[in-house]
Amino acid sequence: MRASQAKWNIPTGISLARWALDSGLGKFVSGKNNYGGITAKVTETKFPHKPGTPLEPLTRCWTHEVVSGQRVSCLRRFKDYSSPEDYFEAHGKLLATGKLYAKVRSALPDPNAFADALTEVYAADPKYGATLKSIIKAYNLRSAGDV
Repeated sequence: MRASQAKWNIPTGISLARWALDSGLGKFVSGKNNYGGITAKVTETKFPHKPGTPLEPLTRCWTHEVVSGQRVSCLRRFKDYSSPEDYFEAHGKLLATGKLYAKVRSALPDPNAFADALTEVYAADPKYGATLKSIIKAYNLRSAGDV
């Protein structure tokens, strides 16, 4: 994970807090070695109703999302990774280079501001950033290599 942080400049505290939240401290994965709910690439998809055709290895998994202010259960397709290291590399690259996250990156290097900026961009839950920040504080993750 530190190699991914050094390469992509994404705060380690964010990666660890996401891992803790999205995987229940490593107890659950949404795809093989997928600790953060990164969805697989598919064609002709329309969330949450039309699943599309997979373009890469994936695992189908029930999860919940917030849609129009309501928490709903849905079956999603999550990308499979060959190792935890591959997942953290992909996670760092996604946040560091993805067009969707350009505005989020303007909050760097502050992990708390970055967590706030992720809300409703990375996850549909309007409390996502606050939850990440509470995990960062509770587990003292700012000391995990963050600036």
